[in-house]
Amino acid sequence: EPKLVSGYIHNDTLDVYVVTDYLKPEKGSLKIEVKGLDCRSYSTKTLRVNVPSNSSKMVYQVPVKDILAEADPAQSYVRMIYTDAEGCQHSNLRFFVNQKDMRFLDPDISFDVKESGDYKEITLTSDVFARAVYVSVKDSELVHFSDNFFDLYPGEPYTVKVKINMSAEELASRLQYNCVNKFL
Repeated sequence: EPKLVSGYIHNDTLDVYVVTDYLKPEKGSLKIEVKGLDCRSYSTKTLRVNVPSNSSKMVYQVPVKDILAEADPAQSYVRMIYTDAEGCQHSNLRFFVNQKDMRFLDPDISFDVKESGDYKEITLTSDVFARAVYVSVKDSELVHFSDNFFDLYPGEPYTVKVKINMSAEELASRLQYNCVNKFL
């Protein structure tokens, strides 16, 4: 993508950058929220930002202790959402500890499968944050999904498409998933 938002933690400080390859400067908004893996919200801040053309600009800096509040660093994350002038959202997240030190919760992920022309649309939801979700079809080879290894946020449905020669009902019964939560 020609735009992205990224967080970098160093010396107990969070730096948030917006990167753009576009050749025109722009104004947008940045939402920074600290959430628990269980969906609890600890802090939220929204600010207006100016992004120079073709640049990587630090648009926000804050001591980690100031935004972490009472959140457990091993069970929370900071999510950064940059909304550009056209209303397009670009998001990213950052853990406060190394991913291997996170204490992920066991997710309950549900699937809703619908026909959509030549494709099946699979909408996934989770009760907790699910890291790097990988969807597959039991006993099927060479199934190509429109997306895989995506993060699933509680209360935010996520839809992927797949072209496969089976009914929506059969696909729903054979869908399975894995995610980092199951391994850490």
